[in-house]
Amino acid sequence: MIDEQVIQMSTGKLAKKAGYQKQWGEVAYKKSDGVVYGDTGSYTDYPAPRQAQLQGWLRKVHNIDVLVLRPCGYVCFLYWGNNKSMSLGEKALATYEDVLEEGLVAALNLVLKK
Repeated sequence: MIDEQVIQMSTGKLAKKAGYQKQWGEVAYKKSDGVVYGDTGSYTDYPAPRQAQLQGWLRKVHNIDVLVLRPCGYVCFLYWGNNKSMSLGEKALATYEDVLEEGLVAALNLVLKK
């Protein structure tokens, strides 16, 4: 089974500002120490979903697709609205997860600009 990466705390802060609601069973960051806690109900300062969960929320709720491709290095593309798109540029030495995180942050910033 593939272990999917949880978003970074800074991305969780942006997600919360953009309206992302922590789902049942998801973990969360506690503001005071930045540690990820299980779904205890008391540590819900910042959501900490898996990257794929946040990616799906952006697609379903805000009609923003975040895609990572690998022509040579990894490159992230955002697609939204009426044929609008943006490339975040190729990252030769970055990991898929790092490039996806960068794309999620860019998409959340688009939501916050609306």
